[in-house]
Amino acid sequence: MAMEGLKTLSYAFKEIRKDDLEQLMQTYNLESEEFRTELENDLIYLSTFGLNDPLRLNIHESIQYIRYG
Repeated sequence: MAMEGLKTLSYAFKEIRKDDLEQLMQTYNLESEEFRTELENDLIYLSTFGLNDPLRLNIHESIQYIRYG
C-alpha cells in the first residue's frame, strides 16, 4: 500500500481493567517511554488499511509558510 502512495495505518487493541490503568498512571509519567511501552505491550492486531490522501493544490505555499512564517 505504501509503495502505491497510500498512507498506511494499522489498528490494534488490548483490554485493560480500569484499576490496572489507574495503577499504571500513578506509577509512570504519562509522557514517558515506559508508560507507552506498558500500554502497547501485548496488543491484539486488528487490521491495516491504506488511506488515499492526495496532496492539495496549495501545498507548496503551505510548506513555505510553515518554514518562513
